[in-house]
Amino acid sequence: MKQSTGLSIVIDNAFDLIALLCHFIHSAPEDEAVIAFQICSSDIELQKQKIEEQFSYLNRRGTTESVTYMSVSREQCIEMAQAATEWVVEKNYSAVLGLLVYLDDYIDFEKSLLLFMASQKQVCHNIYQFESLNESNRCLLRGRLIPRIIPLWRKPNYSCPMALAQNPLGLIRNYSWLSDNEWHINNFFLDDEIVTDSKPLKVICSALTAKSPFEVLPDEQEMPYTFAIEYKTGEENVILERIIGTLKYASVQGAHCVLFPEMLASPAILNACQDYIKNTWELNFPPLIFLPTAEYVTEAGDVVNEMRILDRNGRRITSYYKQNAFRLRNGTGKHYFERIKPDKQLVVFHVKNVGRIGVLICSDAFQPDIRKLLLENFGLDLLLISVFSKGWDAFNRALTYYNASSCDIVWCNTCAAYGGHGEKRMIIYYPYGHKDPQPTDLKGCADVSKCAGCVTMIEIPTEYAGSNEITYVNLSRGEQDE
Repeated sequence: MKQSTGLSIVIDNAFDLIALLCHFIHSAPEDEAVIAFQICSSDIELQKQKIEEQFSYLNRRGTTESVTYMSVSREQCIEMAQAATEWVVEKNYSAVLGLLVYLDDYIDFEKSLLLFMASQKQVCHNIYQFESLNESNRCLLRGRLIPRIIPLWRKPNYSCPMALAQNPLGLIRNYSWLSDNEWHINNFFLDDEIVTDSKPLKVICSALTAKSPFEVLPDEQEMPYTFAIEYKTGEENVILERIIGTLKYASVQGAHCVLFPEMLASPAILNACQDYIKNTWELNFPPLIFLPTAEYVTEAGDVVNEMRILDRNGRRITSYYKQNAFRLRNGTGKHYFERIKPDKQLVVFHVKNVGRIGVLICSDAFQPDIRKLLLENFGLDLLLISVFSKGWDAFNRALTYYNASSCDIVWCNTCAAYGGHGEKRMIIYYPYGHKDPQPTDLKGCADVSKCAGCVTMIEIPTEYAGSNEITYVNLSRGEQDE
């Protein structure tokens, strides 16, 4: 069906309309955008009143009926889109922004999100994968409308970085606009209220081992120099037993996420973990399990560093692949690089009451493009980082960028990265999204000869306050059964 003259973009529902308005504001000249921000900020109620006067069908005073993104008819959405198109020609961006802010408040966001997800691909039980909310015009607009879920711990008067920068799109509460670029974000929605006002978010981490289960094989045949990884088969059973012990402990504690260090698995270990969870019906595992990463050569001959992400039933939700090759330096000043190549794909989970959870592998945290996309454009709320590295100081300095964006971080390393030396930082929680900016951390034990793969539980409070400590147990003493 051909739409009315004057509108060349597809508008099928209110999400398509909101996406178009975001696109208009995002593409506006900077000076016009600043003026629109100032006008709407000065008296947003006046702007809303103007909207209701022009589009009388939006005025629902006197009724308690909620409005979903499907409630506004397609014809009404097209009419508003046509009006917005004319406003852009007239450079009346404050009217465009006023309509955008009105719709943001007018539509029942939570009900609309659940209704939309019911039409999307269900990857696992209660987990849906989606590209964007504006399915009809995403390709034409070259951008994505993404839900913004506010964490319970978010300060009531919190202003997102976009609002602090006087970016007009910072005035909308429930949505973000992402222009298409070389990076692709794989979005997953978790339809499960895993935290409440009185129930913190529990993240279980394990350093797993003080002894490296692999060997590094430098290769100087071609420039740049590279290195390969060769796993020691004799260590697989030990690592697998400790992963299983951690999963059992996470089940007993009612944890929501499990995170392991980088490089401590092989494809065989990943498959064995999946089989174990699938065949263990008596335990209720966490809904998000981030297995230790494995570096290997694919059937196509590519080298990848894979983080496999499972649901509580052992089904693979997705895999995240390391993007930024690690640089290994030897005593002679030569540098060797991982053979991996970026596929430009990131993974983010949208979780009610928690917000957006992202994952990175080790040196990905230093990639400026990733950092800008996740923090400035995407507004990440919690970042989980799987690490095998001696460079704690470098991470400590690099991760301060996340402080300004109020993004909590859980950093999971292993004693094996330090060659078996104790008293090094293994697990760190940076409560950047909370009031207390001081990190809390767990250090490796001094007696690494008795390593049993200690397990750490981090409780991220749902009130706006910092976490005072992180607790750990040594699974060799059977604390998981207490």
